[in-house]
Amino acid sequence: MPKQKKNISKKKKKILITGACGFLGINVSKYLFQKGYIVYGIGNKNSNIQKKDLIHYSKIIQKELKYEYLKKNFKEIDYIIHCAGRVIGLGPEEDYNKNVNSTLELIKYL
Repeated sequence: MPKQKKNISKKKKKILITGACGFLGINVSKYLFQKGYIVYGIGNKNSNIQKKDLIHYSKIIQKELKYEYLKKNFKEIDYIIHCAGRVIGLGPEEDYNKNVNSTLELIKYL
């Protein structure tokens, strides 16, 4: 009996990157775009970002990481890469709270 070929979908996978406007998010998006993924992003607007750094995104929302924005703008995502996080800025307690709260918003979206 001849072997049956598996029906492997050639559909491109959709990846959402949080922290899309940061150093890590931009570089991860470039890599994934080159590998053939459809890349979406959400991240705070950063005045140091140039438009050429964001061209790898099929869609990018420059807002805080909130459940409402995620639900409204990103449907049928295959993978999420969570690069969002404040390293320094507001102060230890505020930075911690912002990082935890944004991660909880992402978990709610899942």
